Amino acid sequence: MSAFSKRHYEAVARIIRANLQDPASMFSPEDYSNGGVQMVAEDFAVLFHADNPRFDRARFLKACGGLG
Repeated sequence: MSAFSKRHYEAVARIIRANLQDPASMFSPEDYSNGGVQMVAEDFAVLFHADNPRFDRARFLKACGGLG
């Protein structure tokens, strides 16, 4: 049984997308320029795929704000 569900994937994607859209987010300007936000999204994608082999990485990254 998976530890994470669709609602978890959606919640994480919303948080990442909101931080991409908010210049006052917890990420610094350097995080945007060096791909730090992309790396966070990719790390979650790896975690979710390990939990559920049917997890759709491309769909998740798109929901994160088109990071894929």
